[in-house]
Amino acid sequence: MGLRALQARVLQGECSAARTGADGDSVANRSCIERIKYVCLLEIEPAGEVAKGTDLKTLRLSRRKRDEEPDKRAELELFNYIEQYYEPYATKHSVTAIEIVRILKREFEFLKHKPIDQIDSDDIEQWRTRRSK
Repeated sequence: MGLRALQARVLQGECSAARTGADGDSVANRSCIERIKYVCLLEIEPAGEVAKGTDLKTLRLSRRKRDEEPDKRAELELFNYIEQYYEPYATKHSVTAIEIVRILKREFEFLKHKPIDQIDSDDIEQWRTRRSK
């Protein structure tokens, strides 16, 4: 059976892996189906892009360029995150946002200048130890 025929059968639920038993799909069957759908879509997506008139080489280069760009949040420090992202969100969605932000800043003062991606379980354990004293 060809890839496109397999994709059609999976998407229509006719594939043997897609059949449900008396107790329903198992996790293995569902993950198998998702993998098959993903592989099939990887094969068909470029064909759809070509049909739309997209240049695949330009598309690949732009994706590669995007993937090579450094993550701007990688160097984001904890307090910068709180001020730039969390505080605006919390003020819109919480009545006690100002109090929560004040507590976060007070409790995690020792992590003020540490990049978020470098905060680990040791830092949290250090905070818990300080708090229990």
